[in-house]
Amino acid sequence: MQSYAIDSSGTINGVLSNGQTVALDQIALATFPNYDGLTRIGSNDYQTSLASGAASVGTPGSGGRGSLNGGSLEQSNVDIATAFTMLIQAERGYEANAKAITTADNVMQSSIALIRG
Repeated sequence: MQSYAIDSSGTINGVLSNGQTVALDQIALATFPNYDGLTRIGSNDYQTSLASGAASVGTPGSGGRGSLNGGSLEQSNVDIATAFTMLIQAERGYEANAKAITTADNVMQSSIALIRG
């Protein structure tokens, strides 16, 4: 297989090295009677609950389900508060490590100066 593409019906088509296109699989979408009833299990992951009702799984574009646009980017579904917090933590860690290295360098320079002096 050399490449693949996803069409609006959710079909994943693979292009083989001989130029032949083969349908590999199809993406399914689900709807719920009550989206607000889904239980958040971390990051952007959710699971069904009694309040959400049972999932109605089917093909894109049918039964009130949305359609797919292969090769396009969707609006971000990242939890921006969590991502920003992680960015700040990483920056603070980098800053602390840089200060530790600077302090160690100063101590070594002072030690060398004492030995020479």
